[in-house]
Amino acid sequence: MRRLIRLAIAISAVLGIGVATGFIDPHHPTDVIGRSLSALSPAAADTPHKPADPQPSTDHTRRLLSDVRVVNTMPEVAGYERSCRKNKACVFGPAWTDDSTAPLSHNGCDTRNDVLRQQLTQVVTDPKSRGCTVISGVLDPDPYTGAVIEFRKGSTSGDVEIDHVFPLEQAWHSGASAWPAATRVRFANDPANLLAVDGGRNSAKGSKPISEWLPPNQAYRCDYITRYLEVAATYQLPITAAEKTTAERTC
Repeated sequence: MRRLIRLAIAISAVLGIGVATGFIDPHHPTDVIGRSLSALSPAAADTPHKPADPQPSTDHTRRLLSDVRVVNTMPEVAGYERSCRKNKACVFGPAWTDDSTAPLSHNGCDTRNDVLRQQLTQVVTDPKSRGCTVISGVLDPDPYTGAVIEFRKGSTSGDVEIDHVFPLEQAWHSGASAWPAATRVRFANDPANLLAVDGGRNSAKGSKPISEWLPPNQAYRCDYITRYLEVAATYQLPITAAEKTTAERTC
């Protein structure tokens, strides 16, 4: 309390000097008081500042490009089938299975809900699911559009989908077709390759690589490309010369 009183006296003195010199508008002096007290109040001092997420550096992107193998074209490998229904190939395992070697697996929750809990804000979970199933939350912002999207299970669930940044079908053609089944299941559920995004944009992207599709939110394009290349480097997946050119021109 004494600290606030001293601050108020100090601000009043500054206001007097500011009005006299014309630096402060005498018709709106409380704007300065409000900003000063809100910035220096105990509540503000006790609230930690969350730094902005660092942007990927061009140097980091260049290093990733030097780490991944570049090929002229990607072969079309037969046999890709995502579905696990009867008589389907199910080459990447059941969708969002908790039974894999990926991080967060075997925690009793499916991968989709793991990602929603991690990437949404204001998350509310179903208490009957032991805090696993997300029933509402906010995607703020959606990385692909920059918009704020509200998620409500059962009503607006389709507005938020989980995207494989490096698409599964693209991975299949890039070499995943030769992996052991367990590695493909891990890849499909690896949080490093998963983003909660606008459902419509995810559908528009489909299985396109970075040379054919980038987020409409230009401010996020380098982040997207960097994440794509990080996954490629981690799983030793090659990229095409066209993808390399896209990365170099964009970042």
